[in-house]
Amino acid sequence: MLEHGADVSTTVIAEQLGVSPAALFKRVGSKDELLLRALAAPAPDWFDDLAAGPDARPVREQLLDLARRVDAYLAEAGPAFAVMRAAGPKLLERMVCPHEAAPVQGHRLMTAWFRALHEQGRARIDDPANAALVFGGALEARHMMRHAVGLDYPDGGPNYVEALVDLIVRAIEADHPPLPAAPARRSPARRNKT
Repeated sequence: MLEHGADVSTTVIAEQLGVSPAALFKRVGSKDELLLRALAAPAPDWFDDLAAGPDARPVREQLLDLARRVDAYLAEAGPAFAVMRAAGPKLLERMVCPHEAAPVQGHRLMTAWFRALHEQGRARIDDPANAALVFGGALEARHMMRHAVGLDYPDGGPNYVEALVDLIVRAIEADHPPLPAAPARRSPARRNKT
């Protein structure tokens, strides 16, 4: 299904499986269910590690281990997420976590992980939610953009994950002074219509 996308006809799928379209529908019930069965992945095993919180290892070692696992998962699951998204948002939500979309759950768990690291005094993380967004987004973007744009989109090379982790670790080191507060955003001026 990945090569054809969400719009692939069930006739094509049935032919590739060597069954009739009627037999296919009898077995799975609907095209949506077929997409879910074909593309759904189990919840990532690193969700459990995030939920457990930071362990005693050095911060860089933990983040590097996590980043490698997230990166490998995204490399495999990214195209499936794209097909599911094209099929409709409800299917994407059911793909991995029936009660909470996988990206939302991953962000929530990563936010709690960064918050715990800060509370342990092992890092200075003024905004755990944004730290989680930066970390996850930096890992996700290259896979999603390569899938959307094509192979010409830069992937950061073989040391991308290590470079990302080093950048984040330097930014959150506990001995750095707090960052200055960001200036308040001004809302754009409204134009008067006359």
